[in-house]
Formats: sequence, C-alpha cells, structure tokens
Amino acid sequence: VVNPEDHIAVVQAPVVWDPNDADLVHDLMARVHALEPWNETPLVRAMLEAKEDLVKAHGFRTLLVLTDGMDNRFAKDAQFHGKTIPRVVKDAFQNSGVAVNIIGFKFAAGEQDKAYEQFKGIEDLPLPGRFVDVEDAGKLAGELEESLRQRIRYWVERDDGEGLPEVPEAGLDISLTGGGDQWFSLPERVASTDFKVRVRTN
Repeated sequence: VVNPEDHIAVVQAPVVWDPNDADLVHDLMARVHALEPWNETPLVRAMLEAKEDLVKAHGFRTLLVLTDGMDNRFAKDAQFHGKTIPRVVKDAFQNSGVAVNIIGFKFAAGEQDKAYEQFKGIEDLPLPGRFVDVEDAGKLAGELEESLRQRIRYWVERDDGEGLPEVPEAGLDISLTGGGDQWFSLPERVASTDFKVRVRTN
C-alpha cells in the first residue's frame, strides 16, 4: 500500500524569488506541470514539512496553503494517531513565528465547511492567519496577494514587561499609509506610569 503522505516532495527548494527571472519561473512551472495528482490531500503533513524550511528563514515568514479540498489523509496517518488536526496545527505553529494562511479554491463538493472546521484555529494563533474560500479565478490573485502581505503589529506593555489586559494576545495592527488611523488608548487606571511598545512583523 502506497501512502501519499509518505511521498510528499519539495518542488522548489527555498530561494530568493524574483518574478522577473523568466528562467526561474519557467523551470518551476515545468516541474509543476510534470506532477501527477494523487487525488489525496495529506494537507497537515505537507504543512509541517514546509514549516521546517520556514523556521530556518529570517524576517517575514508566512505559510500560504492553496488547496481544493480538506485533509483526507490525517485519520489514516499513523504519525497522528489519537490526535486532532486543530491540536496538531496549534502545537506546530503556536510559537513558530510563522503565519499560516489557507486559500480554498473551488473546494470539492461538501468539503468547504469540513476544511474550515479542520483549520479555523489558524485565526487564533499568536500570528493570526486567514482561511478564505474562493470560487472565482479572477479573485484568486487578489487573495494570494493579500495573504502574502506583510503586517506589522505592536504590543503596549508595562515597563516590567507585563502585558496590558486591554491589548490582545495577537497584538494591535499598525495602519498602512492611507489606510485609516488606528489608535490605542491606555486604560484610565493602571498601576504603572511607564510603558514600552514592542513591535513585531509577520
């Protein structure tokens, strides 16, 4: 018996991507077109393997998952015996510094809701991700671009490093130029008058 999850392969090793490099684009697309679909989706296993490349990188790190179906191999994967997809995903990415974004493109019939139940936990990670369902190919490029957009977050903390309960665990978004100002007001009664701001990109 051949298990698809044991045959996940890297199509493109980590590289500084240059969309203007015609040879790079051509070579990658040639390898993609040569792939033969299994009609099986070991999505979680593929995400965990891709994560290993991302955690070695510096700076902005996001895992963008493009799929047309739910993970239909998790329950058959001995590696995950007795575990659930939400728990495995949370444990893997909770402190990874990697934002996870999932785009479902033309989901197979009946799989959209099931896929969301499997992966909705990415929205609650310290670096919140997005789960988006797209049916129109014309909108796909826009969603891909949005999912790859770097975001900047900040936290307001007391001088001793303890966070304020009014600041979400995921931090506060910094507005883009022209995107509308966002303000954070300090609570009226706080034990400290000294604060610091911590900034993180994802």
